[in-house]
Amino acid sequence: MSSRDLLTQPLWKEEDLGLPLPDSIHAVSVSLPRWEDVVGYEEKKPEVISRLQSGYPRFVIHPLIKEVAKQLGGNEHSLPFPSARTAAMCVDFIYRVTGESCSLPASAPSSTAGARLHVVETTEVGAQALRAFWQHTGLIVSTRQAEAHLARRAPLPDEPVIRQSLRRQLAGLYDCAEDDVFLAPTGMAAQFAALQAVIQRTPGRPTAQLGFPYVDTLKLQQKLGHGGVLLHHLGTIERELRTLLRQQPLAACFCEIPGNPLLGSADVRQISPILRDQRVPLVVDDVVATPANVDLGGHADLIATSLTKFIAGTGDTMGGALICNPRSPFYHELKPIISAQHEELLWGEDALVLDTQARGFPERMRP
Repeated sequence: MSSRDLLTQPLWKEEDLGLPLPDSIHAVSVSLPRWEDVVGYEEKKPEVISRLQSGYPRFVIHPLIKEVAKQLGGNEHSLPFPSARTAAMCVDFIYRVTGESCSLPASAPSSTAGARLHVVETTEVGAQALRAFWQHTGLIVSTRQAEAHLARRAPLPDEPVIRQSLRRQLAGLYDCAEDDVFLAPTGMAAQFAALQAVIQRTPGRPTAQLGFPYVDTLKLQQKLGHGGVLLHHLGTIERELRTLLRQQPLAACFCEIPGNPLLGSADVRQISPILRDQRVPLVVDDVVATPANVDLGGHADLIATSLTKFIAGTGDTMGGALICNPRSPFYHELKPIISAQHEELLWGEDALVLDTQARGFPERMRP
């Protein structure tokens, strides 16, 4: 972490474009000081993209990640994944979307850092689908895990204890048991776990997104589910939802409290009874509000959250969590599904940062 205080010394000048926020190899944000830089980033203008020294790891592939892929035998269209299962899911996705076959190079399984990383290698045609899977599912290798792999650094000896401590803290925030908390490498990976669970509960059904969402939340449903229906008119959303439910049974509805970036919210007090009457779970993303400000225990069936933002508070680590709400009428259906599909993919060093930072979360969130 840099000693620079960004509140008193912000990176706001033209020459600050592309500098990492914070000044760390593990930074998950980057300085875009001017509006034209933001537009240039979204439009992928070379004069902006070429100056980025860091970026959000699901969007900007870190040099450490590229080096791991190369070391594991991958070509220029390769990415590493944290388990054999996640790599296989990526291979299946690429083939389904593009028809391109992929390979898992013989050197891919590697235990030099005490964990098995698996690289997926594809063609130029399959490269876009490879990046889409990495971005939308959030099943990524963190920069700390990549750094440990390259340095042949063993995992932390007390990883289970660290993760248990983090789960305990989150359970306190969400008023649930420790084993109701399922850790994930990113917030989107938690969303994907929720999507997989509701699809397994009622196979073949589409899902619906209530309110204008963060883009990957909808893309995840559309590309890796059975279709995602967007209901974005908040003023008429209850009527539209009732109409949709008469036309099409749903696997679940997803919403954000509040939405990112427009901050609109569906009224879950009104929505939840409609869905429960139809036996449809509600998956809520609370990352903007956080459990410090909103209690979703009476309304959400699953809560998928990113620990990268307010729980961490440092901008230099990734993580997520899926919360099974014990007060949900679907709790005894969904929790066994999630337990059976769960892999412990949050890297121990990231869990340590999150566990440490979570201790100061309540105080940091005080008004």
